[in-house]
Amino acid sequence: MSRLFDIKNLTVKFNKGSFNALEKVNLYLKKGEILGILGESGGGKSTLANSMTLLNDRYTGEILYKGKELKSMNHGEKKIFSKEVQLIFQDPYSSLNPKMRLKDIILEGAFIHGLIPKNACNGLVKSLLDKVGLKESYLDRYPRELSGGERQKAAIARALALFPDVIIFDEATTNLDLVSQREILNIILELQKSGVTCIVISHNLPLINIISDRIIVINNGRIEEEGKTEDILTSPKSEYLKEILNSNYKL
Repeated sequence: MSRLFDIKNLTVKFNKGSFNALEKVNLYLKKGEILGILGESGGGKSTLANSMTLLNDRYTGEILYKGKELKSMNHGEKKIFSKEVQLIFQDPYSSLNPKMRLKDIILEGAFIHGLIPKNACNGLVKSLLDKVGLKESYLDRYPRELSGGERQKAAIARALALFPDVIIFDEATTNLDLVSQREILNIILELQKSGVTCIVISHNLPLINIISDRIIVINNGRIEEEGKTEDILTSPKSEYLKEILNSNYKL
């Protein structure tokens, strides 16, 4: 597998340098895999996601995407990057325009990037709804008329409208009921089958165990452990991961 992301010595400082949200983080993302990133709230997981999508560009070290450092990209390269790498947030409602209908929300990015002609939009949006398990009757609904799970599916459909190479799911199942969580996980597995590379960020070890090919364990801004899912969960090396396993997966 070729690498899509290579991250080297990534450090992010907050509070005028008094607090390291991330410190000398090194990791990679292989094309076609599902990478799980496990850690407690406040451990640096979301800072990592924001840095990998340039929502945070105040970092030192390198974040290479397809061999190119993110901050050295020109305007055209950043536009392509913003299409190819999508981020799904924990709270989908905050990222969905409450004044727009679902069909317009899903297609907005595709129109901005000039990916589809207007005469093809109906077919595309219906196909995207089908991929995430939403009915065609939802097209004219507003975000407030959807459940939490349905909003998250709408956010995924919007990301898919850009035909991304990578989707980062940042605690995307945290506020959902068990049925909705299972549905989102099934969507992620289907995305992998279709060639989309995924990062799943969560504090939920059973979820990470089910979905991930590899796991990175992060704590207080540092990587504690990395490896194939089965290997590191059956033979953990770090005291931090051993404590998680001994505490019945509660973070």
